[in-house]
Amino acid sequence: MIHNEPHPLAGSVVSISFVGESHLFEFHLEDWWDRVSGKSWQVAPTVLVEWKYASYVEAHGMPLDDDVVYGKSHGVSLLVHVSEIIPSVDGV
Repeated sequence: MIHNEPHPLAGSVVSISFVGESHLFEFHLEDWWDRVSGKSWQVAPTVLVEWKYASYVEAHGMPLDDDVVYGKSHGVSLLVHVSEIIPSVDGV
């Protein structure tokens, strides 16, 4: 599935929490991965960020869907499931 609209937080800096981690990470959210790459992360992973995310999903039982965003944390490109985005105090 390709999202038709940008992620509501595209271009924002958000906090994320990975499975098994006790602290938050700053994440510069670019947009939905399928909008950035033109395809689902699940369709024949061809780039390193897709391979890493696929391994993470398998190891931690993350949802097998396309609610996945692309961005960077501390200069590292990442795919993050939207469930790992921590809502801000104002509810966004």
